This record gives sequence, C-alpha cells and structure tokens, in this order.
Amino acid sequence: MKCSFFNRLEDNSRQKQFEKIVLQIKEHLEHPTLTLYITQKDNLIDVRQFHRRGDGKIGYGLYPYAEDEKGHWRSNLGVGLWIYRDDFHLLYEGIREVYPLKAKGFENFDHTGMNFISKSEWTVILNHWSILTISNPSSAEFIDYVGRWVVATLEHVDEIAIEGNL
Repeated sequence: MKCSFFNRLEDNSRQKQFEKIVLQIKEHLEHPTLTLYITQKDNLIDVRQFHRRGDGKIGYGLYPYAEDEKGHWRSNLGVGLWIYRDDFHLLYEGIREVYPLKAKGFENFDHTGMNFISKSEWTVILNHWSILTISNPSSAEFIDYVGRWVVATLEHVDEIAIEGNL
C-alpha cells in the first residue's frame, strides 16, 4: 500500500501522509469497536454479537428455573437472556457436551422447546466455553458475558432452562 499510494506524491508529503495513516491506525486500536450489543427490555436481556436485525427472529431464551411447592415454574427469578441463532451456534458447542448426538444423528437438545440444564451440567459447559474463548478470541467477550450471567443466575437457582423458537 505504501509504495503504490505514496509514489504519486512528492517526497516531503509522502512522510506526512504515512504518519497520518499510522496515527489513524493507532487511534482505532486504542478504541476498538464494540463487539457486543446488549439491550434489556423488561425481564429479558438481548445479547448480540454477529446477529443483525434483518437476520430474523429465531433464537434461544435462557431463563432461571425453579419450581414452587406445586411443581410450577416460580415467577420473579431474575432476568433471562435472549440469544439469536447466529450467535447461539457458538455457545451450543459447549451445550453439546451435555446434550450429545444420539444414534442416527438425532440430538437430545430440543431446538423448539425447553431444555433444563442443572448446575453440574453448567459446570461442564462453562469449562468448555473457557477453552473456547482461548481458541476463539474474537468471541471471547460474548462468551464471557453469557458465562458470567450463567454463574450469577446459578447462585439463586439450580437450573437454567433454554427454550428455542426454531
């Protein structure tokens, strides 16, 4: 780039143009662009990394789960997460550790309904995610955010339900 662009300029302005480009690069490196888009509406936090609004509304909700004395879902357990399919596929790599593929390619994980994951299963998933952040640093912030939400949520419930709307 330096050779082709700067060969058209006089010698004294080449260095100035190069310094200007280097300064702009340094400025952008000091203030990286946001990789996460987080919005909260009522009791649901929308977390997006790659998903854009035009990509559709298919995704997964992660909800704190506990039952009352009658065996019904207790209300007011805390805020849930909404993660669109484009971003969820990365998290599913860890979830697959607990919901492996069954014979003939069918999965135990239900992409259209409820999946209840216990604390002990989340430990396995979180361990896999921590390894994934090392091998996939561009998504480390996203994985870390969801992982911190899971850890905080499991402080007051024993399970987290994942519901897909595929």
